[in-house]
Amino acid sequence: MAPSKARHARAQSLAQRFYAGRYADIVREHIDGPHEAELSSDLPFLVGALAFVGRLEEARALFSGRRRRKDVPEGDPTLVAARFFLAVAYCRAGRLEEAKREVSLNLRAASRHGGPLSRFYVLQGMGCYRYFTGRLRQAARHALRALEYAFVAAFPYGRFLATDLRGHVLVQLGAVQEGLSLLETARTLAGALDLAGNATALDFALGIYRARFGVVQGREAIAMLNDLQARTRPDDSYSKRSLCIEMASQYALAGEGDVAWGLLERLGTEQLPDGGDVRARIRFLLACANVARLRYGAPSMAPFVSEARALVGAHEDIALELDVSCMEILATDDAEERARIEARLRALHRRSGISRVWLREGRAESSPPAQLGAEVLEEDRLGALYAACLRGSPELGSRVIATGHWGLLPLCLGFAPGRRLMLLDRRLVVEDHGNVTVVSDVSDGTRTFLRALGGGERHSKEDLLRLVWGIGAYRPDAHDPVIHTAVSRLRALLGVRGHWIEAVSGGYQLAAGVTLVELSSTLSCSKPAEVGATPERVPGADLQAAGEGAAPPPRATISPAPSDAQVPERDAIVALLAREGPASSTELATRLGVSEMTALRRLRQLVDQGVVRRSGKGKNTRYGIGSNADES
Repeated sequence: MAPSKARHARAQSLAQRFYAGRYADIVREHIDGPHEAELSSDLPFLVGALAFVGRLEEARALFSGRRRRKDVPEGDPTLVAARFFLAVAYCRAGRLEEAKREVSLNLRAASRHGGPLSRFYVLQGMGCYRYFTGRLRQAARHALRALEYAFVAAFPYGRFLATDLRGHVLVQLGAVQEGLSLLETARTLAGALDLAGNATALDFALGIYRARFGVVQGREAIAMLNDLQARTRPDDSYSKRSLCIEMASQYALAGEGDVAWGLLERLGTEQLPDGGDVRARIRFLLACANVARLRYGAPSMAPFVSEARALVGAHEDIALELDVSCMEILATDDAEERARIEARLRALHRRSGISRVWLREGRAESSPPAQLGAEVLEEDRLGALYAACLRGSPELGSRVIATGHWGLLPLCLGFAPGRRLMLLDRRLVVEDHGNVTVVSDVSDGTRTFLRALGGGERHSKEDLLRLVWGIGAYRPDAHDPVIHTAVSRLRALLGVRGHWIEAVSGGYQLAAGVTLVELSSTLSCSKPAEVGATPERVPGADLQAAGEGAAPPPRATISPAPSDAQVPERDAIVALLAREGPASSTELATRLGVSEMTALRRLRQLVDQGVVRRSGKGKNTRYGIGSNADES
């Protein structure tokens, strides 16, 4: 093969690898490795590969050095393409002023010398810049014109890029189904062009949108996102981050607040870039605020929203400005402040065209602004459900249950996040600050026993015997085993929250702060009454179809040892001490598989109740069975 043909073949290979998304391979071989690219036509792919792996300053330096060569005209398609990739990378990193500079230089150069290919890159770059700054109507127009020039230039990769951009824009404008259809078209085109990396990136985007807008719901959405996360490349931090944020939201909506918060904690320490990606940081903070809303209520959102406001204030990004404003209106109770934020949101909507459920439906005087959500768009079933639940709508409960969004159940019933036991037919719904678990097929006796414990006061064994079994004459030798068995079964149902059933002198009670709520089959409910209060009935109805400071404090739990699988969590320590005799806190923590601090917290509770006794001091402290152990 002649040298010129060999160079041309290699240049084609470099372009194909770039189009396929193999940016790290290009950088490793042609930037950090021994094989330096020779042709000027390689420049866009080298600059783009460096930029898309996060090495923006090196990409800028490489481009500037090549541009200073006098033999390359300013309107040359390779320079225009390289500037385009730089601009896109700057947009994704939130460095919008630098992106604007590159787009403007491309526009000036191509208007004098550019052919169809250069004009494609100019229009596509303008569309990307408008998209990332939230001017979506203009972005849609630029993307459509870019598509025209891609056809004129016979540039299939350009057709893919323009179709992809138009799909994202339409989704944000509220035409979710049309936008998803265009993204699927772009996915098909990427497959036909053998653009494996781009096809995978579109799979990620489609999965995130389908989960966010309720096209795929509940456990199915979580399983889909987990599968997509497993397909990400180690160097693809952008996709990993986006999928992680959406998964955290879906776990929180499904009633797994601890899992959601754990994902965000790992994201904050492992996957957020150091320094420049402001957009990523803001999206992360909004996700934290969203999850905190479901776990600890509106006040817990304030630190995250405040930091996001400080970051977004220095950027010309209308979409992020609108999302931060929506979170601000959820986090404030001040009527005047809410009115100011609403006025700002209306102005942002007029400028951007970004659509939200509350803007489409209008704001009735009886409808509080708390119906706003950070990702509530038209054609968004999940966002519409979330927005309606924020108003406190018990009639939506059946829909929440049907879709598996148990994390929204307390919200739609008008409850602040807390600790509750909710009886729903033969199911027991256990809520603990964003963690909602459901126990099916609860026996009549267990439900009756739990009702007897309601009201927040101590119930003696005599009272429980009369209320649950209708027996008036209490005899300890005959009736204590029956009561102890009922308590053990109830604690076993509650699992790690079995300690919510407390043994007190001569009887039992619900732990402080735990309330009992009765839900009927039509989701009528009794509001969470304070201790000793009489529950108030609230009628419900079927749901009509429709489409969240400091880190929250951790809660310690102790799981039973494997040999004590049937022993409730609260009794794991007691069972171990009864079987093996006195032990230190270190020994107990090791046997139970928990931290020593967790074991010590539980031991202090048991010592205070007389269930466990403490002897010795310092390192010689030992714990054994106490005088009230039979009550546990």
